[in-house]
Amino acid sequence: MLPWHKRPIEIATLLNPSFCSSILSAAAVGYSETDEKGLPLALSFLVLPCVLHRQTRKGLPKTNRTSLAAWLQEKSNLKVGFYERTLSLKPFTREGLVFGLSQEIVRVTNDGNIVTEYTSKNVKNWISQLKDETGECISKAYFVGRWFALSGTVETIIALWGVSP
Repeated sequence: MLPWHKRPIEIATLLNPSFCSSILSAAAVGYSETDEKGLPLALSFLVLPCVLHRQTRKGLPKTNRTSLAAWLQEKSNLKVGFYERTLSLKPFTREGLVFGLSQEIVRVTNDGNIVTEYTSKNVKNWISQLKDETGECISKAYFVGRWFALSGTVETIIALWGVSP
């Protein structure tokens, strides 16, 4: 990972720790609505590749009642390059988590799950204040968190995406 001052401006802007932390906390809020234990740490590494990649973000289903397995089968083109995106975004996910932990935006439970004090009302307020892609990314992260919570075990979700721990 390049030092902050040596990062290209586009990378520093899009993948700044505060923004990545906001995305991850929105996903944690969404996940916690179904499973109060919180977003499993392993699944947090799938959030940025889902919501920051425009084609994947735009292709996400409208409702979390859509089966992840069926959706991935129908949208198999979105799995192309997903593993590589996950690897390339891994340091930014870590950096977002560290930032969130240091600012007390998120915390990690003893079970290794990410939780936050924020609520869906907070997330919806952020979305209403943010325009363009920023708000869309937060909104989709919230959706992805809720969707993952309904999609099976961590191992199943990771396997469906074709990513290995």
